[in-house]
Amino acid sequence: MSIHKYAAVVAILIGLIYVCLSGASVSAMRAFMITLLVIMAVLIDRRALTMRNVALAGFVILALNPVALFSAGFQLSFAATAILVMAYEKTQHRPMQRRHWLWRYVTGIIIASFLANCATAPFTAQHFGSFTPWGVIANMIGIPLTGFWIMPAALLYMLALPFGASGIIAPVLELGIVMLIHTAEFFAELPFADSAVGPPGYVVLALLVMGVVVGYACTAPWRFAGWGMVGLACLIGSLKPLPDAVIFAQNRSPTVVAGSAGGELTIYRRLSAFLIDMAALRLGQHADPEKIQLCNEFCQHQLRRGEAVAIVLKRHGLSAACDDRNTDVIISLATPLYPCRTAKPIYYFTQDMDDNYLLYIDKTGVNYVSSNSGSGQLACLALQPRQC
Repeated sequence: MSIHKYAAVVAILIGLIYVCLSGASVSAMRAFMITLLVIMAVLIDRRALTMRNVALAGFVILALNPVALFSAGFQLSFAATAILVMAYEKTQHRPMQRRHWLWRYVTGIIIASFLANCATAPFTAQHFGSFTPWGVIANMIGIPLTGFWIMPAALLYMLALPFGASGIIAPVLELGIVMLIHTAEFFAELPFADSAVGPPGYVVLALLVMGVVVGYACTAPWRFAGWGMVGLACLIGSLKPLPDAVIFAQNRSPTVVAGSAGGELTIYRRLSAFLIDMAALRLGQHADPEKIQLCNEFCQHQLRRGEAVAIVLKRHGLSAACDDRNTDVIISLATPLYPCRTAKPIYYFTQDMDDNYLLYIDKTGVNYVSSNSGSGQLACLALQPRQC
């Protein structure tokens, strides 16, 4: 057996150890499964990097954990992997560029980072409501730093542990990690680093994925139809507005965070710093965690587009909110026992609604989108005292 096949067997063992040490996340499992299929192809003298291997890795992960299909880790990792393998298969038969290896390495990083950013951007918008334009430049620093410094230093650190010499390697490894963290922090502080975008929805994502598959796998004229589907999905996704408010109701008492015309989020009831940061990311505005809006009866909230929303935290404030002439829509965190006499719509969340929601509000009503659903109005839309 050739020496590269012995090296492939050792790589399988090292990869398995890494997966166990990392906690077997979806991204780590995806990387290990694709690596395993690539190495098995090397062992039996078959082509290694193919879309068939990507599909087989996805099939194995979904067979073990079908719910992983809806996780951000699965979608982001497979989107990036698939687009890179597609690009490789399309260019593998082209003649090798007769240029310096450093030029090929830099251009390879730029192209791979650009493709991966394009492939993951729709899923990042769906799950995190943000997009960063600096990923390609950041990867030009982070990838070489990881490949030539951090990973070799980490390997030397592991080899030095049994001999008690890890203290010699530790400062070198720590310096590389600190440099990588500072690089990430630098690009995170640049303008438009976390540009807020509206989640495109799973219908748009499905259309986008279908278009890429058709454009990649089919010949003309179906190929053009596939790329047309991609263009249509991008157009629809770009027209999606930012949410007007977020309701956190999962495993906690419902709490509202709403965007405002003044450019600063308004927080109703106390929240952790993590949830406030998530709301700021989704709504595209900043918030002061120490500013908590207190409502005696109800709070009058002015949205970015000028709609007036009444936020009701306790049931005794519903009557005053219903009678308020300036209120267009009422959002209640207490279950109403009767509808408004003035026919104003009441939308409410209770303890039984164990989920988080994005709210799109206009003068005609509110559209609720669950964080665990692509679309749909998941709260009670009728004027009724009953719960959903």
